[in-house]
Amino acid sequence: MTPMTTLLFMLISSVALGGVWERTLDGAVPSVVMIKTYSPRAFDGKGAGAGNATGFVVDAEQGIILTNRHVVRPGPVVAEAVFQNNEEVALVPIYRDPVHDFGFFRFDPADVRFQKLKALSLRPEHARRGTEVRLIGSDAGEKVSILSGILANLDRAAPVYGRGRYNDFNTFYIQAAAGSSGGSSGSPVVDVHGHVVALNAGASRKAASSFFLPLDRVKRALKLVQQSQPVSRGTVHTSFLYKTYDQAGRLGLSSEAEASARKSDPSATGVLVVERVLNEGSGDGRLEPGDILIGIDGRALHDFVTLDSMLDSSVGKRLMFEIERGGDSLRIDVPIADLHRSSPAEYAELGGGVFHQYSYQMARHFAGAAQGIYLADPGYVFRPLNEGRIISNINGVEVQDLDDFVSAVSAIPDRADFVVRHHHPSRPQQSRVDNLKMNRTWFPAQRCRWDASSWWWPCEAMPEPDTGPKAKQTGAIPRVVADRRARKYSGATVRVSQDLPFKTDGARGRRFVGGGLVVDKERGLVLVDQDTVVVGLGDVTISFSYSSGAELSAEVVALHPTLNIALIQYDPSLIPDAEITEIRFDGKPIVAGDKVHLIGTSQSNRMESEKRTVRDVRTASQGSFPVPTFRHIGTDVIHVSMGSSYFVGGFLTDKRGRPSALWAHFPVPGESSGWWAGIPGAQIEEFLQDYTGAWSLGVEWGMLPLAEARRRGVDMVAAKKLAASDTFSQQVLEAKRITRGGAADGKLLPGDILLAVGGKTITGLSGLTEMLDGEERMVDVWRGGRKLQQPITSARESTKPLERVLMWGGGIFQEPNLPVAQQMGQERVGVYVSQTRPGSPVGRHLPKFVRVVAVNGQPTPDLDRFVDAVRKKKAGESVRMAAIDLRGNRRMYSMKADDRYWPLVEFNKNENGWSRTSVQNDVGTDSGAGGE
Repeated sequence: MTPMTTLLFMLISSVALGGVWERTLDGAVPSVVMIKTYSPRAFDGKGAGAGNATGFVVDAEQGIILTNRHVVRPGPVVAEAVFQNNEEVALVPIYRDPVHDFGFFRFDPADVRFQKLKALSLRPEHARRGTEVRLIGSDAGEKVSILSGILANLDRAAPVYGRGRYNDFNTFYIQAAAGSSGGSSGSPVVDVHGHVVALNAGASRKAASSFFLPLDRVKRALKLVQQSQPVSRGTVHTSFLYKTYDQAGRLGLSSEAEASARKSDPSATGVLVVERVLNEGSGDGRLEPGDILIGIDGRALHDFVTLDSMLDSSVGKRLMFEIERGGDSLRIDVPIADLHRSSPAEYAELGGGVFHQYSYQMARHFAGAAQGIYLADPGYVFRPLNEGRIISNINGVEVQDLDDFVSAVSAIPDRADFVVRHHHPSRPQQSRVDNLKMNRTWFPAQRCRWDASSWWWPCEAMPEPDTGPKAKQTGAIPRVVADRRARKYSGATVRVSQDLPFKTDGARGRRFVGGGLVVDKERGLVLVDQDTVVVGLGDVTISFSYSSGAELSAEVVALHPTLNIALIQYDPSLIPDAEITEIRFDGKPIVAGDKVHLIGTSQSNRMESEKRTVRDVRTASQGSFPVPTFRHIGTDVIHVSMGSSYFVGGFLTDKRGRPSALWAHFPVPGESSGWWAGIPGAQIEEFLQDYTGAWSLGVEWGMLPLAEARRRGVDMVAAKKLAASDTFSQQVLEAKRITRGGAADGKLLPGDILLAVGGKTITGLSGLTEMLDGEERMVDVWRGGRKLQQPITSARESTKPLERVLMWGGGIFQEPNLPVAQQMGQERVGVYVSQTRPGSPVGRHLPKFVRVVAVNGQPTPDLDRFVDAVRKKKAGESVRMAAIDLRGNRRMYSMKADDRYWPLVEFNKNENGWSRTSVQNDVGTDSGAGGE
């Protein structure tokens, strides 16, 4: 054959083969589906979240889809499949292998109305080195993608995805350079005949290598599932590695054993060697790392498929393992355990955390036994601990299984402190002890079990201890204060912390700590800044001693709408007041150049005082945050010179030592720290006289040099009046933002330069606040080259904290907060999405910080209308949500309700604190204790 003839033959063959592949793919692609999942709970090393993957029909009559185990998930999962014609069907998980990376979903074939269902056949025997294959899947999230490759390695070790994560073991993998990525999990690997020869499971991030799971054990499991029979899985709790004969020889494989192995299976190139044995597993004390497996019960054994087959058919029995150990031949009787029992099938929820039995899958990575409680998600109460820790003891009670855990935590009263001993799986001898506080207000305490009949995880409430009366504190250990000035006020200073179970009102974090000042000991009122107590929803604790002693819960009473001050309240009857004093801001007003004393708690945790010089008193300039949240606007603050100590809270005194200003912290957008300044005492005393509200024009003002005002056209007459009113700074007020719905909305515009209020020339914020009292006044501004006059009546902005929040579908919904109107100019209409939870429908489909204004066409201007719209939505029902983002764009979002894992829950604050109520189908049941 001439070279030209050879080239022509190759070309014709390639064209012909291309036509065959085209027909093959036309037949196979309709059986492949995109799988959309979300996992509502963290479980067994995998966090809650959403994702896309691939699956394919393996039984058209029963509606069975094959995909990966890490798609079906060992824990709760909600899934749906999208066929190539865009028909969407609900999926339920019916099997996930305890070890190998495969599992099955089921759908109702009757739900597929427009596409003919066809099952792909599994042919593991067709997987041969050199076979050309196509991988059909949802690579990188695309609906369908087709990748090509050639099977190169049939006995590759299972890929390792990292310690503490899911990893397959005791199986070969097939490797090909297909270059698959996220979304291809569960894709069929088909040959030119359209037969599935392997299951795509993973890929390398450093190369184009893709890793396929052989189908031998998959085919066996499918047959049993089709017959509604249990899929037995046996184990000796041992990981094996495949070692070539030369490698095994270095471990002690005798020449006689090698010769016998080669004779029994001439195609084999090695043997199975014990890699690790689980402590206290069925193989512990019998098998050891380095043992070379020769056979089982007289049958030579060289591959994982035969090993699995023998173990799976012998659950509850004993098998004789024939091994070589250091050149010695041994016969060891080993019991075969049920592998399914090594995978947790239930979990507990407490304080927003998820807990379950430590699994064999996780324990095999480390040296310990599969004992103790695995912290899959710390949630709220266990937040000081990291996920992945093993809890071994609670309040002195050993916990080895979930029964022990539930019994131990059910004995702890709400709001009581308790002690937890825990360790990282890699360091079981290095345990740690943490003090935690029980909290049943925000999250249910329940135990959930996998139900094979319903294919989900129904829950039942945990027992709760009887809550006795609140105990009166015995007092605090006296605080030693060496500084004479500071000692006078030590009884009025407290440590304040706030912990947030959810983010509301644009909160920037989860935990905040700072100082507070007792301003009314009879009513238990404490003054703090709004970087210590940031929102109304959360748990506030005050401590009357930084070293130890009295610690009480407190409630948020008032959050000033524009000043960086807030009030919290504790129950004064619970603590003796002999050592408690209170502060009055009765000092003289502080001006630039004054010598003052800063009294408070230094960074070294000592109460001290330090002399400072007032640099100036000027308008605070706090930058804008990405999310609408509280910002200090509308008043002057006091800036002082630097000192030798860093104070975290306190107050400034005048020359006579009388409190004249609160020392407050102002966070900076995008930075972990901020700056400190004093808030004048006159503003604080006015607030304390009536802290139910504050007068406001609804304008955020900025300072503008008088010279710049002249360049904008302010005439000489007005300029002279302004200059005469402020001979020191020569600045004027310019409107920066107008609050939507505020007193000035529709009357003033950004860029207006303030000239006078009620006929009085105004150049500073202090003069302006004196004019705000609810009376109508004529406001003179300069706009567009001329003077304008507008009658404006200042409005009373409420200081009442948030008192109602909804959780539905994994979203946290509230009334739009004031900063949405202040900073974004948005109407406070609709239901504001302040947070979304991972692994939830809302978390997947609805963005945060939008206002939902309609559900399925029904307007939702407030929380009541929103509850009416969603309360009857059942799992799987479609929901359309019209929402407006912070830029004013209106969009439509769609999702499916889930009243199983994410029901409608309402949080309300009353005289007893916060309570949690389940709201479902017009039935409300109290499901949480009120906060203190």
